[in-house]
Amino acid sequence: MSDRPDNTASDEPLDPPAPPLVVLVGPAGVGKTTVGRALAAALELQFVDADDLHEPTAIERMRRGEPLDEAARGPWLDRVRSALDAARPTGLVVACSALRATYRDQLTRGLPRVRCFELAVPAEVLRTRLAARPDHFFPPELLASQLATLEPLPPRDRLDGTADPATLVRELRDRLARPAARLVDATALPSYDLGEGHPFARDRQQPLFDLLRQVRAFGAADLLPSRALNAAELARVHHLDYIECLIATSKALPDDATLARAAAHGLGAGDQPIAEGQHQGAAAIAGGTVAAAEAVLTGECRAAFNPGGGLHHAMPDRAAGFCLYNDLALAIARARDAGVERVLYVDFDVHHGDGVEFMFRDDPHVLTLSFHEDPRVRFPGTGFVEDRGQGAGRGYALNVPLAPGTRDESWRATTSAVLRAAVASFRPGLIVSQHGCDTHRDDPLATIDCTTAVAHHAATLTRELSDRWCDGRWVATGGGGYRPYHVLPRAFGLVWSVLADQPLPPDLPAAWRRRWQAAAGSELPMSWFDEDDAAGAGLASAAAATNRATVERLFELVDWLSPTRDPAPPIA
Repeated sequence: MSDRPDNTASDEPLDPPAPPLVVLVGPAGVGKTTVGRALAAALELQFVDADDLHEPTAIERMRRGEPLDEAARGPWLDRVRSALDAARPTGLVVACSALRATYRDQLTRGLPRVRCFELAVPAEVLRTRLAARPDHFFPPELLASQLATLEPLPPRDRLDGTADPATLVRELRDRLARPAARLVDATALPSYDLGEGHPFARDRQQPLFDLLRQVRAFGAADLLPSRALNAAELARVHHLDYIECLIATSKALPDDATLARAAAHGLGAGDQPIAEGQHQGAAAIAGGTVAAAEAVLTGECRAAFNPGGGLHHAMPDRAAGFCLYNDLALAIARARDAGVERVLYVDFDVHHGDGVEFMFRDDPHVLTLSFHEDPRVRFPGTGFVEDRGQGAGRGYALNVPLAPGTRDESWRATTSAVLRAAVASFRPGLIVSQHGCDTHRDDPLATIDCTTAVAHHAATLTRELSDRWCDGRWVATGGGGYRPYHVLPRAFGLVWSVLADQPLPPDLPAAWRRRWQAAAGSELPMSWFDEDDAAGAGLASAAAATNRATVERLFELVDWLSPTRDPAPPIA
């Protein structure tokens, strides 16, 4: 009898969407208060005009034409944030001239699901409006300082403030009805069984989704519907004869001729055992990642996560490394077909993202960047720093092999230095990322010595860069990770929390730990992040030195990539 718990018996219904917290921003005269009051009335929420939270002395100074200084602005923003925090259970609409990104960060940091929207109005229209409003406390002569201070929100969060209030309210309600981030329910996809003891366990997503449910990290509206890709869609990156072979081997009793064909496509003994239903399961995983890409590309959401995806080893004509169809390459191809000029793919898995790199090795419009353990000691044995693509794509495949024994500090420094330079230089319109968590020190298939903190770092870094350079457009997937109870739920949960702006409690729920303890065997951790381990400091120091030399070598080899490059303007 299996020690695994029943995966459905104790599942609670998903929470309905929480009442929204909305912040309308813009300079004086854009109509924040008028639109905000109308929106609050339409949503049956409370409304707060942040100007009412200024100290009387600050209002008097502004009436005299004196800009608000930082000493007064900080406490004011704290009061606005306190109003948002207090209204979390009931919802709130706030009109606030938080013009800089740092001001908006101060308002929203640590608060779940705050949505900021900018009402954009041309400067000349604002001057005319303020001149016609002698009763407005904000003098027109201060408008220039506000316009100089304004750091616009990304286009996805900007509205034409010259539209009438009723139109703006309708558009805001429509945007609020669409989650900023979507999640593919990997437990709802068809699965296949590769056999007892196979590292790629069929139920490796169950503990993750149970944990996310128990900490109420997603609701029904966050789930993204998807469908399995058909053979024609899979053929965008895979050979048709391979697809047909995989369909044939997925039957209950494949015939001898089919089994004979299978070996040529990487199917059979070893990493990719033949299993009933594997085509259907793999096509559904691919469909989930493509659905995530489509949702981001159409503006349905800012970012999307398929934790069941990330099958980066699959090749055009064969399976490899537990991977049957390359969902990542299919999503990138869908983005290119939709007109995205440049796509950046970054792979944080401990194994080289060889399949994705191979499929785009000669395409200068797709930059592949893989951080992985030294290929001399780790499958698939490729991804040396000198491997940089071919033909027109020469220089657009970047590889950063990491030394065995690498720890968090060196891993963070390496990924930050290279990914920041790559994004600033390449200027992608979309980032696709693979977040394999087999970099963990306890993973049985690698010897990188990191903790779950690097999963959080990878997501935070990717989020920051996608927000700055890609208007937030980001498609994330899971990947490797062969501690399905101790590590994967925490690592992938941290990725989702960053992608969706979803705060997590400091500790894992006791009920979750009790539910999965028998299946896990050894004691489950109590928190999302691991304790530091002081052992092995000498190996870690040597690994860090090797990694620094690798980064320096990469910058020498790729002439367009520079750690000192001045940031290029983001794609409009």
